[in-house]
Amino acid sequence: AVVSSLAAMLNAASTIFAMDVFKKHLVRTAPPATVVTAGRLAVVGFAVVAVLLAPRLGDPKISNSIFTIIQAGQGFISPGILSVFAFGLVVRRAPPVCGIAGLVTNLVVYGFLMLFVPGVQFLNAMAICFGVCLAVMLLITLARPLPTPFVFTQQSAIALETSRGAKLAGGLVILITLVLYLIFSPLVAAR
Repeated sequence: AVVSSLAAMLNAASTIFAMDVFKKHLVRTAPPATVVTAGRLAVVGFAVVAVLLAPRLGDPKISNSIFTIIQAGQGFISPGILSVFAFGLVVRRAPPVCGIAGLVTNLVVYGFLMLFVPGVQFLNAMAICFGVCLAVMLLITLARPLPTPFVFTQQSAIALETSRGAKLAGGLVILITLVLYLIFSPLVAAR
C-alpha cells in the first residue's frame, strides 16, 4: 500500500510539474518528448527528496504511521483543490484568479497551522483550510466578478446515457458496501 501511494504521488507530481509548470511556464514550445523527459526528471527529483526525508519518518516526534504522514502531507494540496473545484462549479462569476488564490491560500494556511498551531489535528486543519479558501475566493469574486456568468458547453460527441446494467451494478456496489459496513461496524461486530 505504501509503494502504491508513493507511485501515485510521484506520478501526479510529475504530471503536474510537466504539464502545468514546465509546458505552460518554462518551455511553452517544448515538443511532447521534451515534456515527457521533464516529467521523468521531476520523478527523479521528487524521489531524491523522498529519500532524504525518509529517515525522519521513523521519528516518533513526527508520527507513528507512514499513512498518517502521507495523509497529513496531502493537506497541503487536497483542501485547496476541492475548494477551487467546488467553488468553480457553484459560482459561475468566479474569475480565473480564484483558482490560483485558492491553491496558494491553502498552502499558506495549512503550513501556518502545522507550524504555529501544532495542536490542531491535520483533518481539522484541512477543514479550516477548506473554509478559508472558500472565503478568500468569495471575497475575490465579490470584488471582481466576471462580467457574464461562465457557461459550461455540453460535449455531445459521445453518448452519455447511463445503461441499465451500470445502474444495477452501482446499486449492487452500494448495497454490498452497506452490508459489509454493518457486519464489520463496532455496533454489530461487538455482539
